[in-house]
Amino acid sequence: MPRRGTSVMIGRDDELAALENLLTLARDGQGSLVLVQGEAGLGKTRLVSEFTRQVGDDVSVIVGHGVAMSTGEIPFGTLADTLRDLGPVLDALPPATHAALDPLLPGGDAADDANRVGLVTAALAALEASAAAGPAVWWVEDLHWVDTGTRDVLALLSSTLDRLPMLVVATVRSDDPIRPPAASADLTTYLAQLRRQNCTELIHLERLTPDQVRELLASLDHGVSDPQVDRRIAEMSDGVPFVVEELAAAHGRPELTSAADVALLRLQSLSPEARRLVEAAAIGDGHLRLGLVERVLDHSGLELDEALRESIDAGILAEDPGRDGLSFRHALLREAVERAMTPGARRGWHRRWAEVLSIPGSGLAVDPATLAVAEHWHRAGDRERAVTTALPATAAARRMGARTVEGELWERILLGWDLAADDLAASGRTRRDACVQLTRCRSLNDPARQRQLIPVLQDIFADDALATAFLDLQRRHLGRPKGTHLPSPVTPQEHARIVALVDGSGPDDEMAAALLVVATNAMPIDGPDRFTWLDEADHRARIARFPDVELLAAMAMGWRLGQQDRTAEAVIHAEAVAGRPELAHSADLLGVDGNLIYSLGMLGRYDEASRAIERALRRVEEPRALAGEYEHVVENACIVWTLTGEWDRARQTVAAVRSSWVTDTTYADLHLAYLDLLQTGSTDTDRWVRAARSDDNHDDDSVGPVLALAAALSGDLTGHRATVDAVLAQDDLAPRAELLWLLVRDAARVEADAAADHPAERTTAVPRLGRLVEIAGRLPMSGALGDAWRAEVSAQHLRGAGDPSAAEKLDAARRAWLDLGQPYDAAVVALALADVHAHGGARDIARDLATEAAVTAQGLGAAPLAARAETLLARLGGGDGGGRETAGLTAREAEVLDLVAEGRTNDQIGEALFISPKTASVHVSRIIAKLGASNRTEAAAIARRDAPFHGRQLK
Repeated sequence: MPRRGTSVMIGRDDELAALENLLTLARDGQGSLVLVQGEAGLGKTRLVSEFTRQVGDDVSVIVGHGVAMSTGEIPFGTLADTLRDLGPVLDALPPATHAALDPLLPGGDAADDANRVGLVTAALAALEASAAAGPAVWWVEDLHWVDTGTRDVLALLSSTLDRLPMLVVATVRSDDPIRPPAASADLTTYLAQLRRQNCTELIHLERLTPDQVRELLASLDHGVSDPQVDRRIAEMSDGVPFVVEELAAAHGRPELTSAADVALLRLQSLSPEARRLVEAAAIGDGHLRLGLVERVLDHSGLELDEALRESIDAGILAEDPGRDGLSFRHALLREAVERAMTPGARRGWHRRWAEVLSIPGSGLAVDPATLAVAEHWHRAGDRERAVTTALPATAAARRMGARTVEGELWERILLGWDLAADDLAASGRTRRDACVQLTRCRSLNDPARQRQLIPVLQDIFADDALATAFLDLQRRHLGRPKGTHLPSPVTPQEHARIVALVDGSGPDDEMAAALLVVATNAMPIDGPDRFTWLDEADHRARIARFPDVELLAAMAMGWRLGQQDRTAEAVIHAEAVAGRPELAHSADLLGVDGNLIYSLGMLGRYDEASRAIERALRRVEEPRALAGEYEHVVENACIVWTLTGEWDRARQTVAAVRSSWVTDTTYADLHLAYLDLLQTGSTDTDRWVRAARSDDNHDDDSVGPVLALAAALSGDLTGHRATVDAVLAQDDLAPRAELLWLLVRDAARVEADAAADHPAERTTAVPRLGRLVEIAGRLPMSGALGDAWRAEVSAQHLRGAGDPSAAEKLDAARRAWLDLGQPYDAAVVALALADVHAHGGARDIARDLATEAAVTAQGLGAAPLAARAETLLARLGGGDGGGRETAGLTAREAEVLDLVAEGRTNDQIGEALFISPKTASVHVSRIIAKLGASNRTEAAAIARRDAPFHGRQLK
């Protein structure tokens, strides 16, 4: 049944105009991502094809096709397809960038140091270079079938599209009855992530109206001019253009009720050789190069040409001369061909593709070919070859950063080990190695599958005591929120058994080293063997070269040293690992960087922390390529920047990579929510309540500081206390020390304010303050930061109790915060101290302190604190007569004026009077205004003239 004619595009004028308008913006450097969505057959491809045909010679068009490959996902497969259109651009790239793309290029080498970060970084550079050379359109066809690696690149690129002369147009099929539920959920999440981008536009194609269907039929050269047939086609097609065309090609035969029926009729019309071609193409879709198809069919060139011509005339296949390849005219046709094949025929074609792709010179890049071979043998039902080819494929998947794919391969290897035990043993791998690698991949990317696998693995290793212990600890780890201990600790009997098992293992047993690391998570904080085990794991990992275990041990060591209040030792250990050149290219090293930044921050060593942050950020050439690992660094940088008042920097850094994080409840987001409260007094608390209830990475402890402070700022003292009590009710308060410290310190401030402002609250607040002081003594925190935190909590206790020594203690806490370089905290305590002095009648001192707090709050943009300071200043009003005044100057202003007259700078004035330079600057400005002086020099002259009125003798 030949295809007699093509249609004009009907009913898509508005959509085409929208694309043309977005291209106009892209030409001016304001790019967009367009998602063209709709069910199968509505003409998504036709729309984009028509658009790209009209873009003009000055616009380069690059295309990447997503394919529902029968072999599963090939990492970066669609990106590799795209790169074929970037020949000149690739040639102009720096050599290192071009080399990083080698694993995706035909004939490219699979370098041992290839990695996902390098691939993503180089791919982004290549795509951005194509736009820099002139306006560009990247057409991503069938995004719903695009591999996750390419999806990541597209998402990362979209974060900068609004600054590029590039239009990305992605077609997305909204209906796919054979798509697994998990894949549908992943796609939904991914599309939601893309739609959050400011540059994303959505074009949703609807079915044609009856009038549009009639117009489409009139445009077709289908050899029929029968109104009754056309009416039948319009009724059966239900407004889907592809179905209209297919039914028109079949002349509206009543027994054909769908495009699938027509596709089968097309298939039945083929000769045996042409049918073999389309069947082979259906199984090999994704690598349909003519040379490969010729080998798979074992045809001569002439025989292939004849079969190809027949398949094209039948409207099933299409040729891509520019790429020397084939494709199906529509995805629905490929699906129909595959459904029509017998299971035996499918397995046979998979076997043939595996054989052909195993031959060197296939024209595919090495790593994609290796992965394709393993998947074809798996689909062919040859379990032994599926296992033996999966082993080299794991290395390819890891080089490409495809941990989910790697996990699937390790699972296949482990579950089919006995089928190829000799070949696997010859590779140097053991069954235990495979188990360690499988749990590593699954725990990182698919904890739900990990839960399903653990019982299966326990059966496999039922006679292996060491593996049984390892798997039991892995099972207990599942679903554990970040930074918490296992719910059931290691018993004395387990402890003794682990020691015996490890002692009885060889030095090159990776599982034994990994067991030592995961077991420490279930040991008490003061467990005597905790650090011995980590040291042993680190030693084994270094000797046997297990970098995964080594970095895991390093991160565990830092966390546990911090729990024992040995943070300074954690810094030394992390710095030693971070400086190891052989680990420099590991993305996991950022975990150690993050821990180092955290430890330095918790010691109050902010200058060193800033240098560590800069070093970690420099380590990441392309932050968008390392969303998860980079977020860990940014999270801990946010802790430091929140304390040091670098709030804009925190927000800007998160904003730069926020779009590449799939979830909107990361720990960096949590710290920004805390900043929202400091700056505006409100945040989306419902978001964090939901996170604590449904997110494995968060619980009530982690979100407690945000929810407690939000309640306090809204005036809900009861809600604040309930949140604090819920978090502090647990026995073990050591994990996430920085979050609990925030909670305890903020609670002390809230209770002291309540007692000072409302005497009736004192009977409740003071005992609570006493408990907070006791808890502060137990929380792990060393160094100057720990001293300052404890000093303030104790001082707030005294203030709440009305103790006369509160002023002295608050002043000491304020100075401690100033010495550390934490302006916001110093301002909070300054305001509390101002309140104490105001109640004591020292209005000038109170006014100066409140001014200091107001200036700092305004500089930081901390509106709630600024409002409180202004309220106190308004209440204080004029001077209290405690010091002699000139021209209305307060006693503090008179002191400042004396120092101005001496020629002191604002920094020197601040140092002399124990105030910040910014506060000194505000005093100077007010003095100039009160004296009617035009500048600082004139004010100094007035001061010298009126020196007898001042409390100090001027020089």
